[in-house]
Amino acid sequence: MIWIAIAVVFALAWVWAFHREDRLEREPVWMVGLAFLLGAVAFFPAYVLEGWLLPNSVDPEDSLAVRALALFLVVSPVEELCKFAAVRSWLYAHADFDEPMDGIVYAVTAATGFAFAENLHFMQDMPEVIWARGPGATLAHVLFAGFWGGALGWSKPMPDRRAARRVVAAGLLAGILVHGLFDLIYFCVDRELPATVARLALAALLIASFLALRFQMRRAHAYSPFRTKKDGHRV
Repeated sequence: MIWIAIAVVFALAWVWAFHREDRLEREPVWMVGLAFLLGAVAFFPAYVLEGWLLPNSVDPEDSLAVRALALFLVVSPVEELCKFAAVRSWLYAHADFDEPMDGIVYAVTAATGFAFAENLHFMQDMPEVIWARGPGATLAHVLFAGFWGGALGWSKPMPDRRAARRVVAAGLLAGILVHGLFDLIYFCVDRELPATVARLALAALLIASFLALRFQMRRAHAYSPFRTKKDGHRV
C-alpha cells in the first residue's frame, strides 16, 4: 500500500505543478480531476492495442530497424493518440476550455494520469521501480503531451477549422516523433549507444522538450483572453 501511496504523491505533484501555472484563469478542480481519470483510463486501450500489434513487445535483441519501426509506428502513436483522444473527445468542447493554456493543462494532466496507470502496471512485479518512474517516466509523458496540448489550445478559437486541424495534426505528430525518439534512445542503451551517451541524449531531449513547453506556456499566457493590463482592462 505504501508503494501505491508514493505513486499517488508523484502524480499529484506533477498535476499541482502545472495546475498552478494556469494562474490567469484556473481550471475547475473537477475538470482537472476528470482529465487525470481519463488519462489513466486511456492507458488500458493503449496497453491492449500495443499487445495486439506487438505481441512480443519490443525486443532489445531485435535489429535497430525493427525496434525503430515498432516504436515509431506502434508504441509512440498508440500511446499519444490514446491520451489525445481522452482530451479531445471529453474536454475540448467544454466551456471551461477557453484559452490556449487550457490545452496544455488538460493534456499534461491526462498524460500524468496515463503515466500513473502505467507506473502501477510496472510496479506489480517490482514496486520500487516507482522511484525512477515517478519522476522520470511521468515527466517524459507530460512533455510529449505538451506538444499536442499546446496545439489543441491554440486551435480552439481559430475560425478556419481546416487550419485548426493542421495545427493539431502538427502538434500530435511532434509529440509522437519525440516520444518515439526518446524510446528508441532508451532501447539503444549499451547496444548502439554507450550508456553514458544514451543518458546524455535522453537528458538533452527532455530538456529541449521542456524548453519547448515553457515557450508554449509563455505564449499562452501572453495571448490569454484573461490577461489584464495594470489598469485592469483586458488586452
